[in-house]
Amino acid sequence: MYDTGCTTVRSQAVQQSYTIGQLASEAGVNVETIRYYQRRNLFPKPSRDLGQTRRYGSSEVVRLRFIKCAQRLGFTLREIDELLELLKTMSCTKTRAIAAAKLGQVDERIRELQALREEFTALLAKCDENPDESRCPIIERIAQ
Repeated sequence: MYDTGCTTVRSQAVQQSYTIGQLASEAGVNVETIRYYQRRNLFPKPSRDLGQTRRYGSSEVVRLRFIKCAQRLGFTLREIDELLELLKTMSCTKTRAIAAAKLGQVDERIRELQALREEFTALLAKCDENPDESRCPIIERIAQ
């Protein structure tokens, strides 16, 4: 089984308050990652009172972990934006369609990697059979 590193987060009765640095640490990301997500409108930028530091809550930790888990599963930020919308409605049918499309992409990538593996295996075999050090079958193939 492939471990994506995704964890389940249980809701907490007490609402936490985090600075952006604390939030980043709690979610295991860099502060610049959070700012990037904010620029991409994937992550909220809380308002701040005059002269005050922006504060984030536990729900933002959950959202940030959701985004990172989805990335580890191979979803693009555009797809994650769709998933975040579905998080509100918990639509299994729509989510399943997105996941099925992702599985198709994964299967295609596996086929591509298997073909690439076969090509490298053949090239290495040609190289092993080559008694002439003045030419290399691998370099010749790349130079085509």
